[in-house]
Order: sequence, then C-alpha cells, then structure tokens
Amino acid sequence: MRGNNLLKETHQKVMKVAADFLLLPEGLKKDLIRYSSMPDEEDEGVDRIMRHILIPIPGGHFGGALNAISKLMEGKDPVRNVAFASHYLMDICSPFHTSLYTFYRQGYHGIVEDYINKNLDEWLPEYSPHPPKIKSLERSIMGLAQESQNTANELLLGFAKFELLKGDYPDDLMKKILKFPKISRKNGNISLIS
Repeated sequence: MRGNNLLKETHQKVMKVAADFLLLPEGLKKDLIRYSSMPDEEDEGVDRIMRHILIPIPGGHFGGALNAISKLMEGKDPVRNVAFASHYLMDICSPFHTSLYTFYRQGYHGIVEDYINKNLDEWLPEYSPHPPKIKSLERSIMGLAQESQNTANELLLGFAKFELLKGDYPDDLMKKILKFPKISRKNGNISLIS
C-alpha cells in the first residue's frame, strides 16, 4: 500500500506546484490537487495499466495515455478532466511509464519513482514567461514520451550493469542520470546551487 500512497503524494505535490504557479483560487487548487491522484484509485483492470503508459515504438505507440488525455479534454467536468489529464501526463514523465521494460522490472519502476518523490522538493521547475507554442498536442506528448523513454533506457542500462558487474548502486545511477538541480532557499529567495 505504501507504493500507492507514494504515487498519490507525488501527483498531488506536482499539481500543487502547477496550481501555485498559476495563482489559482484556493478552492479550485484544492479540487485539482484532490482529483490529480484519483486515476490511480479509479482506473481498474486493463485501464489501470494502459491509461498510465505511452511507449513510443516504430510506427506509432503502445499504451492509452495519449488517448485518455485527448478524451478528457472533451469532457463535461473541466476541473476533474484537467486533473486527470495532468495525472496521465505526469505518468508519461516517469521513465518507466514509457518503456516496455516496465513489465520486465517492476522493482526498478518503484525505485525510480521513490527517488523522484524524495527529490521533488529539491527540484526547481524551470518556468518561462514565454511558454512554448504547442501546434500539435499529440506530437508534443509523443516527444515528451520519447525523452522519458530515453531516460528509461539509460536507467535500465545502468541497472543491468549493476546486476551483471556490481557497478554503481542504482541510487548513484539515478543521481547521475536524473540530474535534479539543487536549490537554496534563503530569506524567501530561491536560487540554484552550482
């Protein structure tokens, strides 16, 4: 059960950062945060896996996250739909939601998500006053999934090296590969530590 609580906490933390950045009213922010972890609770059966993965493969993709996001944008409850869509989008950012090896090594999936959750508070998102112009939601999401898959492949090679050659411990590998920037919080100011 710890895994589900960890995932819930991570999705809610990320949604809070986004809602704070957008300066949303408290009531709306609370609803978005609450709804952001619900797909893990409500999706059942095959949907419990398929809606949470998007694996780029030659000629297309495997998984239903892209379809789930697209359908939610057309729904009748905009707050719930945005929160659910953001959940699936956050899942795509987790490397093991974009790799076929997810099914092979579930233990590594948990190790990586635990590491991300532990370091989330130390990670400073890079916000831009000039957000990118998205011409195609599908192409943008597939690009994000490809980047995430590249990270998964790097992690998997590192884990394989650890298993076969007793190289760096996986936590050390994640520090090298995921590269969370360190931040300093002094006198209410936030800055990157070089």
